[in-house]
Amino acid sequence: MEVVLSLDCVSAQANRPQLGENIGQQLSDCNPPLPCLLAIFAEADSVSAAFDEDAQGMLEVTPEPNLIIPLHPADSETVRDAFHVFGVACETIAAASRLIDLMPGNDKWVK
Repeated sequence: MEVVLSLDCVSAQANRPQLGENIGQQLSDCNPPLPCLLAIFAEADSVSAAFDEDAQGMLEVTPEPNLIIPLHPADSETVRDAFHVFGVACETIAAASRLIDLMPGNDKWVK
């Protein structure tokens, strides 16, 4: 439970940046992103089957997962904010990875 609570705490440290309407329109035809980290509970389980099915069309849309972090290089505040959001995203993925490492039966997959 401590690792789950840690993951929740880390992920709450930043919000996904809001994109302008122009970017939203450009992405409106895209499918939802594939997960960047996948937890399966058994080989060939329904989670991995769903992922495999979604991955079939992956190259038909923009590269995923997509976390779009807008910044203006001449504006130090947006650069600072962008690096903060990116850092939280990396820490969240690391925390999720630690959680997956603890899941039963992962000895085969975790090295």
